Amino acid sequence: MPRFLVVNDDGIESEGLRVLVRTLSPRGEVYVCAPDGERSATAQSVTLFGDITAREISFKNAEKAWAVSGTPADCAKFGIQMLEDAGKRPDILFAGINKGSNAGTDIHYSGTVGAAVEGGMSGIRSIALSVDSWDPTDFQYICDMIPELMEISSELGSGTVLNVNAPDLPIWKVKGTKILPMGPRTFDDRLEEKPRDPQEEIHEEKAPDGAESSAGGRLTGGLPGTPGTGEKKGTVYRYQGIHQDHSGSGQNNDLAALQDGYAVITPMSVDLTDRDALIRIMRRDGGKVLCFIIDPVDTVLYDMWRGEKLKENLIALSRALGRLGVYTVLSTPFYRRGDVIDPGITRSLDGYETVDRIGFSLLDTPDLKEKMAASSEKRVVLAGGETHVEVAAAAMDLLDRGIKVTILRDCCSSRSKQDHEAAIELLRDRGCEITTSQAWAAETGRITGRMGCDAFDQIFR
Repeated sequence: MPRFLVVNDDGIESEGLRVLVRTLSPRGEVYVCAPDGERSATAQSVTLFGDITAREISFKNAEKAWAVSGTPADCAKFGIQMLEDAGKRPDILFAGINKGSNAGTDIHYSGTVGAAVEGGMSGIRSIALSVDSWDPTDFQYICDMIPELMEISSELGSGTVLNVNAPDLPIWKVKGTKILPMGPRTFDDRLEEKPRDPQEEIHEEKAPDGAESSAGGRLTGGLPGTPGTGEKKGTVYRYQGIHQDHSGSGQNNDLAALQDGYAVITPMSVDLTDRDALIRIMRRDGGKVLCFIIDPVDTVLYDMWRGEKLKENLIALSRALGRLGVYTVLSTPFYRRGDVIDPGITRSLDGYETVDRIGFSLLDTPDLKEKMAASSEKRVVLAGGETHVEVAAAAMDLLDRGIKVTILRDCCSSRSKQDHEAAIELLRDRGCEITTSQAWAAETGRITGRMGCDAFDQIFR
């Protein structure tokens, strides 16, 4: 029976929290850890400089519940710790059900989403739930989604948090569920000056000579005051926001779909790394080099001529790539989905991604094709197998794109020596640079200053 930890940002008295706990209780053990009051828009903040008070309370349909003085992320941390101390690690963390949607880029402010991300960071599968109304009355549709959400979450793992929004509509009015990325901002907001109550005005008073004013000689805004003349309170501001209308816009995002009457699931990664930017930045170094290693899986490598040695060479190459900061693309053959890339190769890489190879050429992969089309990459290093088939096909495609190709002959192979050597000669004739992994690493290390002679001697010895 699964164990659920339920948190929120609307507070322990929230109706959405009670509905969620009631929905989950027939499915497993439910534990509640929620703020003792409203904590909306606290994002993933935690209480570092201050005490946190927690009191155990009675909560219908829950095994145990705590009201906590901290933020939603504090509640997630506290609940996980309490359960783990009792030997009861949560299987899934649910955050919500929040009043008001958490959609678009404004989710970065959300305490509900912040608590769910905290759960994901702790290795616990997490789901954030929200209904698009400040005073919701219809929770049934989002509650009915829970079994499917649990199934989806189990397939993705704790590194992916599901952010779920549903309209505040009866089931029969909800048009369905869509899986979409987040949209633009929800609100067009700004800080507006708030009129001051005349009774709150502080009149300027003369302070004693040499003494500071009652405000310590400074205005609230941090500007220097005038000692001896008294101070006024700073100007008061309050956020004023206009809710943006995204309905009927045709935009393929959560905001548009939600306002058009759909529930929306948006998968969010705990890892905030911008992968495309990472590739672009890493390519600034190493002579702007990208490395493709084709099918570095045992079932392929051991079928190659001198397969054991090929595997050793690829592991050494990966260590060099890691030291040089060269971003690497590793492929696995689509028709062998059970194959696993050798961990000796991935362990040392500084940055890499994996793709399913669906054709002879690695560039037949749609996502990779798109990335290469948008890239200014002009140097690619190729390794893997087979030299005369997949390596050769990728090399020809790259050459056609005007990209300089380097073949590491000791890190490629075919099923026969003859096929491998014939392919190497053909690729040399077509304009590929042919070299060894050690020679290439030494030259790249010299150009970039990232790896000295001692380092690559140690790697390739």
